[in-house]
Order: sequence, then C-alpha cells, then structure tokens
Amino acid sequence: MMNETSNELSKIVDHESTFDGQAHRLSRRGWLASAGVLLAPSVTLWTPGLASARGKRDIERYERAVSGSSNRAGAARAGVEADARRVEAVVTDYAGYARFIDQFERARVVGRGKTGTDLYLDIPILHGLAKIWAVVRFQPPVRSANSSLIHGRMIKGNVKRLDITWRIDRVEDKYTRLAAELLLDISLPAPESAVLKTVKRAAAQAVKGARNEAETHRG
Repeated sequence: MMNETSNELSKIVDHESTFDGQAHRLSRRGWLASAGVLLAPSVTLWTPGLASARGKRDIERYERAVSGSSNRAGAARAGVEADARRVEAVVTDYAGYARFIDQFERARVVGRGKTGTDLYLDIPILHGLAKIWAVVRFQPPVRSANSSLIHGRMIKGNVKRLDITWRIDRVEDKYTRLAAELLLDISLPAPESAVLKTVKRAAAQAVKGARNEAETHRG
C-alpha cells in the first residue's frame, strides 16, 4: 500500500483547484494560443534506422499509437554520452525534474511505496494564467539485459489522462539511447494535433534535460 504524505498532497491539490476552472474555461482559441507559446514545429516521424547512429546529437521527435487510447503519444529520443546506470539514476530522480526539465515548473514527491513513487507535477500554460497539474505514479524500473523501462500514470489531476514513459537502452559502456513518451488526454476543446505538438515538445525537453544532467555529472 502506497505510503502517501496525504496532508501535503491535499494542500497542493486544494491550491491547484483554483486553476481548474480557468483551464476548463479556456476556449479553443485560447488553447491554440497557449500551444503556440509552448511549441516548436514538429519534425518527421522517428524511424528505427536513425536510432543506430552512434554519436547522433539531434533530439528526434516522433509519435506512437497507444493501446487503449484514441490519442497518440508524443515522444523524443537521443543518444547520451553516459552509461545506462547513470541515465537511469537521473530519470528516477523524480524530485529533480523541475530542476533539469524546463517544461515542469514544479515537481514534488508526495508518496513512496512498493508499488512506486507518486510525483506531483505542474505545467503552466498561457503565461501562467492556467496550468495542467497531475500526480503521476511511477512504477519501479522494469529491467532486461540491456534496457530499462519506467512507466508513470496519472492517479489525480485536472486532465483525463497523463502517462509518462522512459526507455533506456545500453549501446556501449559509456553510451546510451534515451527515449521519453508522453500521452495526454485533456478536457479542453483542443484538436489532437495541438495536444500532440505539446507533448512532443515536452518529451524533447525531458530528454534534453535528462541528457544534460547525466552528461554533466557522469563522473
């Protein structure tokens, strides 16, 4: 059973509830305006052939169909000049997300247990006039011989669904491939294309931030 610091979480949720009405009142035009602030133009779909290029520094954005959802996940991946264990340590430093991922204004661990780690996140839109907030439960890493998969799913928030998935692949002793995938289902009247651009950009920022953190402190 998850050992949550329920009082702290309740305070956070009460504080953020004042933003829920603003978020639900956003018009289609307002959402698209916020997307324009948050987004860079999307790039072409990632293909497996590009992933094998050792030393490629470009962050590749792509999208992927997700079972059980009509929405597509926005994702990004890149090579990291650090060993896989170091990259996994960065990705599982949940409380540090606000420090090295620009898209996340705040990240706070609000519960830990055998079933995973509960992380509160908020993501401002419209220059801070409204925000997306969620508590995401990250399961323990699932490891194979050369890969780790870390999956988080929203258990509370002001959107319908938010999934965050990391994949870490060991290529060489000091070289790793890192991918982040985000699935977002919102209540606002926004077209899927705008939401997909938002999560692609967020995924790219997550990969970039985690890569910089791993390479800076790789020892």
